[in-house]
Amino acid sequence: MNRLGGLGLMSGVLVAYVVSARPPGGDRTWTVVDGSYRTVVPVEEWLEAHRQVWSPNTVRGYATGLAQWWTFLEHQRQQHRPQPGPVSTDEHTDNNIVAALTAEIASLKRRHRTEVTALRAALEQAQGENLELRRQLQRRLPSQQPKTETDGPSLLQCIQRSEQR
Repeated sequence: MNRLGGLGLMSGVLVAYVVSARPPGGDRTWTVVDGSYRTVVPVEEWLEAHRQVWSPNTVRGYATGLAQWWTFLEHQRQQHRPQPGPVSTDEHTDNNIVAALTAEIASLKRRHRTEVTALRAALEQAQGENLELRRQLQRRLPSQQPKTETDGPSLLQCIQRSEQR
């Protein structure tokens, strides 16, 4: 039995994740997304109401707890859904097809989870590399910044020089 965040969930499959976000012109903050990477609106509304008074670390802590709570609630909701009854058929071949398709779906789900885990790890590594490159770029001196096409005199400066001649 896998224990998820102290909640004792049997399946151990997360349905909510904590992610960092940096709005344009803002500080880094944290939010909660579901398994489809959509914002969990009730959690986001609650966090947003408290972001101005809490430090980013406090927001991250609450977001982590709320992601675990949302996962727990989703598991509870799924457990209490009415389960479809067994397929009743008299034909033996239909049962074999259903069993084969069920096994194939289970295999595809396992493969999907493995691929998603690998992609998340790659994304995390890429974000870390991106952050490190940004830090290196910020440490460069202005004289070491690469020259661009706009580094020459401005149009206004050219006009002023031509008028002075």
